[in-house]
Amino acid sequence: MDPDGAEFAFLLKFFNHGKSENPRYFRRLGNPGIAGCDILEVGCGTGSLAIYMAKELGAGHVLATDIERDNIAFAQTHLACHFPELAGRVEFRPVNISDLPPDRKFDCVVAKDMFEHVLDFQAFFDSVCARLKPGGRLLSGFGPLWESPRGGHALTVFPLDHLFLPERTLVARHNRRHGLQVSSIREYGLNRLKLGDYLRVFARSGLRQDYFRLNQSDSALGKLAAATLLKLPFFRRLSFNAYLVFSKPA
Repeated sequence: MDPDGAEFAFLLKFFNHGKSENPRYFRRLGNPGIAGCDILEVGCGTGSLAIYMAKELGAGHVLATDIERDNIAFAQTHLACHFPELAGRVEFRPVNISDLPPDRKFDCVVAKDMFEHVLDFQAFFDSVCARLKPGGRLLSGFGPLWESPRGGHALTVFPLDHLFLPERTLVARHNRRHGLQVSSIREYGLNRLKLGDYLRVFARSGLRQDYFRLNQSDSALGKLAAATLLKLPFFRRLSFNAYLVFSKPA
């Protein structure tokens, strides 16, 4: 990818946005130590988290993957131009986790803001578990969850309207607003899983839940909701995000 081209400049905005979020992301995970770890990042986007883990947190090696080839092309170019000292420690590949050699195992698998976009989540999570070494950890934060006020992502215009409007209405409205031709919510890229759906997959995985937090927020309103309304069982389904550290029994 041309580092002076318009596409590079466009994707650089996403990199810089991710860069600003990375310290908060690890803080919400409880700041787990990853120094010296061999890490697989899935859904790496434009690569800011992979760079952060190696440069700032001391990860030994990061294999960062994404199925969007433009993201990977940007990340490879950006790495070569601006972080040459990380060559050999950070690697970007346009592959799916299931395409990696079956004997390749990692100390950590990291997944940021992508669980809600995985359409076959059970198969994906099985692959994640298979990639962990004994004692290895999964680090993930994701949201907004489907039943939260903004769970439809860009499909949501008014809080919770994605839960009440027909799919065809949501998709047609989104297409009009953005000049697209998406035919379904799945094509848009949401699996529509609820909090309980994720919890059932996690429980079946055999991973140990070392750390699990719902509704992490930096805003006063978000903290108030997390501390009051969303503590009640009936409203827990409205939870807007989840942060977790799970480990594979040794």
